[in-house]
Amino acid sequence: MNVRKSKTNVLLRTVIVAVSAALIGVFTGCPNPSAEKPDQTIIVSVRRGNHVKSVTPIILYVNRGTQWSDIKNKISVNYEDGYEFDTWRLDDTWGSSLYDSYRFESYTTIFISAKEKLKVRYEVQHFQQNITADGYELKDTEIQYGIIGEQTKAQAKTYEGFKEKPFTQQAIKEDGSVVVKIEYDRKEITLTFDLQGGTTKTPLEDGTKLKGRFGTPVSIKNPTQEGMIFEEWNPVVPASFPSSDAVYTAKFRAPRLTITGDERIKNKSDNFIEAGKGKKWKDIKSEAEKKATFQFPWDTGDYGIYAWRLDDENGRLLTDNDSFAQDTTVYAVTNYTNFTWSGTKITGVTGEKPRGKIIIPARCTEIGNDAFLSAGQMTQVRLPGNLTSIGERAFTYCSSLQQVDFSSCTDLTSIGKSAFADCKDLQQVNLFRCSALTSIGEYAFNGCTALQEVDLSLCTHLTKISKGTFFSCNKLKRVEFPRDLTAIEEKAFDFCTDLTQADFSGCTKLSEIGTYAFYSCGKLTQVSMPENLRTIRDSAFKSCTGVSVFDFYACTAITKIEDAFWGCNKARFRVKYRTNVKDKLKDAGIADGRIDEIS
Repeated sequence: MNVRKSKTNVLLRTVIVAVSAALIGVFTGCPNPSAEKPDQTIIVSVRRGNHVKSVTPIILYVNRGTQWSDIKNKISVNYEDGYEFDTWRLDDTWGSSLYDSYRFESYTTIFISAKEKLKVRYEVQHFQQNITADGYELKDTEIQYGIIGEQTKAQAKTYEGFKEKPFTQQAIKEDGSVVVKIEYDRKEITLTFDLQGGTTKTPLEDGTKLKGRFGTPVSIKNPTQEGMIFEEWNPVVPASFPSSDAVYTAKFRAPRLTITGDERIKNKSDNFIEAGKGKKWKDIKSEAEKKATFQFPWDTGDYGIYAWRLDDENGRLLTDNDSFAQDTTVYAVTNYTNFTWSGTKITGVTGEKPRGKIIIPARCTEIGNDAFLSAGQMTQVRLPGNLTSIGERAFTYCSSLQQVDFSSCTDLTSIGKSAFADCKDLQQVNLFRCSALTSIGEYAFNGCTALQEVDLSLCTHLTKISKGTFFSCNKLKRVEFPRDLTAIEEKAFDFCTDLTQADFSGCTKLSEIGTYAFYSCGKLTQVSMPENLRTIRDSAFKSCTGVSVFDFYACTAITKIEDAFWGCNKARFRVKYRTNVKDKLKDAGIADGRIDEIS
């Protein structure tokens, strides 16, 4: 069988040589060289790689021993756009490189590969004309790439209110230094003003037109018209020239006094009166009061107009001699009227209990015990600047009370026990202006389940957070503590389950944190202890499961830590090296491996 196979191979080689010799005769028109020299002619076939468009010829017939340098220039190669010659190799893309000295001794396949032409970066910079039209400012820069020697392909952008100037493409340089700059001029804009019989001090071309470049300031004063009030431009005149021409029409109307008010006043389409020329507020006040009618359920006679203000409840108080040369809104501030008094102290109310917003009159210096107990339909309370004390249970069970305004209470010294307990809708307690505050009674805000934020930072005379002050305020997220705080007492923040921050680092005088002070504050993540802290009582931070770090680094004189951290399984404890804090933590049951000593 092997002999037969060998004979077959010999025969096959003979046929190939004969065919090749015949082809040479066909292509050259010469006598068959193989007939004379059967062993001197070999075939070199050419293969092409990716991005090589064509190769001519794809078969060469050369004499055995021919060098590559002698035939390579006979091969014509075309490449796809953006590609050029890479290398000649034997067989395929992984074959050996062809060198000029390489000699062809047998049938050979050669392979040509292409590479992408080298692209270099160039910049396209877009410059917009500045407001003063004395130069251009760079707006955008684009990085693009192209082939060395070819032209850039920069394109202008579309910018509202700008028009591009002609620009020139450039030849791309090898060093990447080419920059194509495109400049854009601001459009010239014309604004037309229809004054509707009015006049303006702003000079206008032909009395109606104003011209300028896009983006430059528009300077035009509102027109005036005898006996009329300028209301508005339609559409509203912009502060600077828009991107296209526009027309603006002045709108005038007679002066009038619009009567509005708080939630107790009926809002009607005819709630206005003419503020006639020369009339003062004292002349038309009674007419305004007739327009300010009370609506249900405030039409019981327990409410009256407390004050008239300009525009809204925070506007300037109106005086008898105020006049109205222009369109004006006046606002009726209403209030509960049936308080009971003992001198300057409010002791309670007569008639129905107040509902909605109430204002504690300016003459009030004290709010007595139980004064507004269970006034469940009261929503807001504004406290006066003369107030010095709020009694026990003064607002307990005011379940709809959402806001208490302490912003004027610079003389307030005390808030009594349970003063705002179970005010379930109370959301914010801003005591930061109460700089005279010295005490907040036990359980003062207990059960205020909507309370989210408490700011005590400027209560510089407040030295302790009393027992249960914010007990079960389960929506409370943030507390700002006063700097002179010395103690946080038992259950002060017990069950404040949404509390995320407890930073005592600024409370340099804080020495004690009481039993259950922060019990079940599961969203606390990091607690920083102050330098003068002495005592942490039992269960102070029990079940604060979210705390990752209790930072005692500033503490140097801890005297006692009880079993304060039960259930704080994720927490690590950061202490300063060579202090007694580590030992006190270990005495409290904290494993040595959870304590990090920092030098």
